[in-house]
Amino acid sequence: MEYNDVIIKRRSIREFTSQPVSADQIKALVEAALRAPSINNSRLWKFYAVTDKHLMNKMADAVKNSLGELLKGKQDQDKYKTVEHFSTFFVNAPLLIGITLKPYKAIIDDLFEDDPEKINELRRFPDYQSLGAAVQNILLKAVDLNLGACWLTSMLIARNELEKMLNISAPEKLSAFIAVGHPAKQIPPRPETPADDFIVLMK
Repeated sequence: MEYNDVIIKRRSIREFTSQPVSADQIKALVEAALRAPSINNSRLWKFYAVTDKHLMNKMADAVKNSLGELLKGKQDQDKYKTVEHFSTFFVNAPLLIGITLKPYKAIIDDLFEDDPEKINELRRFPDYQSLGAAVQNILLKAVDLNLGACWLTSMLIARNELEKMLNISAPEKLSAFIAVGHPAKQIPPRPETPADDFIVLMK
């Protein structure tokens, strides 16, 4: 598929058919992620490919429980039901990719031993910026493979429980999820947005 077509066709897909994502497709998605830029080419990521429906349901239950604790007493509200849906729709996906990060330490960090997070904050968290690049590559490769995908972070409210289920331990930390599958329906491209509305020319 042409690059421009991939960019235009990418949408957040939350409804999937039951057709599985093949092992070759999973490998292609991760290979695309590994092509993403990362701080000092550190590639601090690891990709957990979940296809076990029983495990996915347990993960969804953990997210629901954490959401219930977080928003105790508000479960009857329509907004709560909406949040719960967007946090757990992944149970209907054939594939769920969990992505972890390891801590990144730059040379300059040694100069800030008294406040190691200071330089990371000043640089606006380059490790997480690198994670975003890897996620975007997966989303675009999914389109290229005629798959659909959706980036999730709301699941991370249950991060501790999910890490236990996936046998993830320090220094790795769950940092994002992507639901992947064959789209149940086609969603048309977004209306074209005028780029001029977002450009600030500094002449």
